[in-house]
Amino acid sequence: MIEIERAALKLTCCADTAAWTALMNDREDFSHAMGKALLKFIPFVPVLDNLTDAACAFTARYPVVAIDLWASLLVFEHPHTNTSELRNWVLHVLNLTGVAFMPLEPSQVQTLLQACATATSTTRRRHIANRIHAFQATLTEAFQCEPVVADSKSSDVLTYLDNLAMNVGSHATKSLAWAVDFTKRRWATEWKSDPQVVHRIKLLASMHPELFQAMLEHWVGLDIISLRECDLVFRHSIEFEAILGSVTGHPVVLHRLTTSTVYWHTQCANGDACYIQATHPTTTPLIGPFANVWSSPVLLELDIVDTLLVELDVALKHCPLYAFAAVLLSLWNLLAHLNQHYERYASQLAVATRLFFVSTLAPVACKLESEKLFVGVALVVESCWARWPMWTPRLTKRAVDFVSNVLPDCPTNEAKWAAAMILKHFIIDSSTLQHVRRSLLPPEVLVILQHRAPAPPLPSMHIADGDTSDDDSFPEA
Repeated sequence: MIEIERAALKLTCCADTAAWTALMNDREDFSHAMGKALLKFIPFVPVLDNLTDAACAFTARYPVVAIDLWASLLVFEHPHTNTSELRNWVLHVLNLTGVAFMPLEPSQVQTLLQACATATSTTRRRHIANRIHAFQATLTEAFQCEPVVADSKSSDVLTYLDNLAMNVGSHATKSLAWAVDFTKRRWATEWKSDPQVVHRIKLLASMHPELFQAMLEHWVGLDIISLRECDLVFRHSIEFEAILGSVTGHPVVLHRLTTSTVYWHTQCANGDACYIQATHPTTTPLIGPFANVWSSPVLLELDIVDTLLVELDVALKHCPLYAFAAVLLSLWNLLAHLNQHYERYASQLAVATRLFFVSTLAPVACKLESEKLFVGVALVVESCWARWPMWTPRLTKRAVDFVSNVLPDCPTNEAKWAAAMILKHFIIDSSTLQHVRRSLLPPEVLVILQHRAPAPPLPSMHIADGDTSDDDSFPEA
C-alpha cells in the first residue's frame, strides 16, 4: 500500500508517471488500492490538467474502480479543495473516456446518476452545475433510466451545516436568510434531541460565530428555539468559545499546521524518513509555533479547566474531519496554558495529555484517519513537546507506555508510523524519561533507546502537587 501511495504522490505532485505506469502494467491487480490512493491525493492537486492522460488511461484499464472514483470525486468536499474546479475536471475525464456510452452495470449507472444529482445541487458555479446536469441527462437517456433527484441523506441537516461552514465566507452576512431557509427546509423538532446535530451546531457556533451564533439568535426571534435552549443546549461555555474562536481567527497558524500535516504525511508515504531532532533559533518560543494563538489573562479555575476538557473530549469525538485540526489546536493551546503552571494543574495535565493521545492515536476511541494522525505528529514533533516543563517522570512514563501499548494494535501502517515517530521524539528529547518497557517497542525505536544517554537518577520520583496516584495509567477524561 505504501508503494502504491508513493507512486500516486509522484504522479500527482511531480507528474512522474514511471512508477504509476509500472503498477498499471503489473500482472497483479492493484486497481482498488490505486483508486483509494487517487481519491486521497487528486482533490489537492494544484493543476489537475497534468493528470488528464493518466486518469483516462486508468479509466480505460479499470472502468469499474474508475467509476466509483469519479463518483466519489464529484461529491467530494474539503475546505482546502477547489470543489468546482475538481468537478469540472472529473466531467472532462468522463467525457474524454466516453463513460456515458460504455456497457455499464445498472448499479454503476445509478452510482453516477446519484453523484451527479448531489453535485448539481451543491455546486456553487452555475456553468459547472449546468455541465453536470447535462451529463446526468445524457446518462439517463443513454441507459433509459428514471430521472434521479438528490438523495435525502445528502441534504440532511449535517450536510447542510457542513456546507455552510466550509463556505462561511460567502454566507457570513446572510445569517437571517440562512436561518429562515434552514428552518423551512430542514428543521424538525426532533433535531433538538439528536446529539449529532446539537454537537455540530455547538461546534460551528464556536468556530464561526459571525454566522452560526447569529443564526441561533434569529431562531430565538422566530420562536424555533427558546433563549434558554440557545444558551444551554446549542452553545458551548464562554471559555470554550474563546479558545476555539481564537484558533479559527488565526488562519495563518491553521495554514501552517495544514502544511506541516501534509509534510509529515509525505514523509510517511516515502517510507524511509528518520526522526531528526528539531533545533529552534533562540527567537522561537519554548512551546513551539502552534501554541501562541490563545492565552488566558488570568489563571483558570480548576473546575473551569475540567469543564473545558469535557467539552473538548465531546468536540473531538463528534467534529467533522475539516474541523479536527482547529479543535485539536484548541486542546494544544489549553495544554500550553496548563504547562505554564504545571504544578497547579498536575491532574488536569494528565487528563489533557491522555485526551490528546486518544484523539489522534487510539484505534478504539476515535475513527482513525490519516489527517488526524499527522496533525498530532506535527504538533508533537515541531513543538518539541517532550521538552515542555509540564513533564514529570511519572507523566512521561504514562505517555510513553500509552503510545507503546497502542502501537501494536494500530490498524494501518500510517498509524504505526505516526505512533513510532512520537515514541522516537520522547526517547530522544525527553529529559524526564526513566523507565521504558522495552518489550513493547518496535526495533527501530529500540535502536534509538540503546544509544540514548542514560537519564539522571530519580531521587524521589518528582511527583508534582496533585499527582499522588500510584497508578501509572492515564486518568480517564
